[in-house]
Amino acid sequence: MKTFENEVLTFDPLSAKSMKTMPEKLREWGEAGFKVVSVVQANAEGRAGSNIHVFLTRENTSGEKEDAA
Repeated sequence: MKTFENEVLTFDPLSAKSMKTMPEKLREWGEAGFKVVSVVQANAEGRAGSNIHVFLTRENTSGEKEDAA
């Protein structure tokens, strides 16, 4: 059975530095074999504005099975 590795990246659209690094970070994860499967904008707790969450996945090729939590 195929298994997958998943990651979540978070970017702050109110931070110029965070938004400037977004393309570079996505390129790095893409080169590592990850692909974007979803992007969600969600309110940050206790802050005006919201964060951008980018969900990534790639097939686990190590052959090791991980138990779901």
